[in-house]
Amino acid sequence: MHKRPSELRVPISTAPIIRGPLRVLSLTGGGYRGLFTASVLAQIVRRLKTTAPLHQALDVFAGTSIGGLIACGLAVGRSPTDLVDAIERHGPAVFPRKRGANIQRLAIGPIYDSEALGHAIDDCLGEHAKTPICEVKAGLAVCAIWIASLVAVEILRESYE
Repeated sequence: MHKRPSELRVPISTAPIIRGPLRVLSLTGGGYRGLFTASVLAQIVRRLKTTAPLHQALDVFAGTSIGGLIACGLAVGRSPTDLVDAIERHGPAVFPRKRGANIQRLAIGPIYDSEALGHAIDDCLGEHAKTPICEVKAGLAVCAIWIASLVAVEILRESYE
């Protein structure tokens, strides 16, 4: 069962107080192209020659779709390399090439296999897969655009009835 948005909010009293500039990493969606995003992050970390996890260097991780999943992984301390490996392992099952996928998404909802996506999410989050969002220490903002698509489809259906 999906939680209502009000159940997912972090209470203000647990939010960290940030002094100085807020360091935000915002990641876009794009399906399997998220592999590119994770690969670029892994390359940046390699070139910086740092062993510190990104969640210690940034205040907020934000993303949409696959960018949101990458943001969640980074926020709980997973390395970009771990995320590249997980996306490579699960990408073909989660993001198969399908003709008419955009039409399917508008007509009946998500085009991705929820079981394969669940395995990919668990792999990306590792030992933190069952951690409640309010226990994640880093700031986290994740947008799920398919919900907006479902609302838009419902509005379209109602306007044609």
